[in-house]
Amino acid sequence: MDSETPTREEIYSEINGLLEEYRTMCMWFGGRKYLPTTDTERFMVLDNIERYGDRSAFKRSRELREWLLPISREQ
Repeated sequence: MDSETPTREEIYSEINGLLEEYRTMCMWFGGRKYLPTTDTERFMVLDNIERYGDRSAFKRSRELREWLLPISREQ
């Protein structure tokens, strides 16, 4: 993502992309086709990626969490 504030859809897309990249390492128990549908599920995915992924995954997950927090409070 660039320095502009991303839209909700862009954030969701980035989270789904990160999930796809780290699915076998961090979310194998969710199944091959699992995609989060709520912000609560998205935070759970980010938690698992932070916990079980590598350093790059941790950093990207933290960045996405920072973008997701304000929009999750709007709902």
